[in-house]
Amino acid sequence: MERVGEYERVMRWRAAHTEGGAYAASRALGLPRGRIRPWFDGAKPHAQRAIETAARHGWLDAEPGSRAFEGLVVLHAWLLASGSIASETFVPSCVIGTDDPEGLLRAAFDAAGVPSRIVSGESDGRTAERRPSGSGGSHLGRFLAGVLGAPVGSKVGVSPAAVQWLESAPRSTRIRWSQTYTVRRGRSLEAGPDGFAVRLGGRCDAAYREAVLAVFGSVVDDAELTATADAVLLGPKAARCLRRVPTLPPQSADWDESPPSGNDQPSEPFAG
Repeated sequence: MERVGEYERVMRWRAAHTEGGAYAASRALGLPRGRIRPWFDGAKPHAQRAIETAARHGWLDAEPGSRAFEGLVVLHAWLLASGSIASETFVPSCVIGTDDPEGLLRAAFDAAGVPSRIVSGESDGRTAERRPSGSGGSHLGRFLAGVLGAPVGSKVGVSPAAVQWLESAPRSTRIRWSQTYTVRRGRSLEAGPDGFAVRLGGRCDAAYREAVLAVFGSVVDDAELTATADAVLLGPKAARCLRRVPTLPPQSADWDESPPSGNDQPSEPFAG
């Protein structure tokens, strides 16, 4: 965000010195002329454009329970479960399996105000992904990373802070995040029809596992949860709550942020 601060200083100086140019601003502010010259021609730092995009789409003012915020929550959970934010471009990509609720993912991008498209992996054998299309994709990735803590690049050793912010979120938001993570990463155990395992993406450490376990345990009975080296095991009741595809709130309505239970969430069973 250092560049954003410099950009704002330059713009304030320019507003107060309408006849001055990049050379004068450079000398007055002690900034390299080569860095600020493009700003006098209309260019902006990437982070500044990301802030403006976030404001334009309402991300900065979005409240938990609103369609825009909950769409961002679904994208955050999907990225942690099976997606990534490119380290060079900050464009988010969400992997889509054959049994995944792709409609939910598409609706989440739409709720965030960012058009998206499926990139098929049939030609090279890779799994299909949904990514932003057009402008705004990198700004969405920067917001998901900078504000909601989604990891950028490799997900090896993901920080528990990536999910700890959910501790202060409304219960409905935590349910929606947990259900999204579960329907994307969850798989039935061979031991029996009631057993269910939610695999954790990447090589995660104990702190991250405990953080995910804490989110799940805040919406279901934590006695039904067991953490292993690479998964969270769900008991029958927890599985019935979390193995459901969440929905997003209406575009404009007074949304009940505290539904009685996960089973009362408007959703459909997970057919995985």
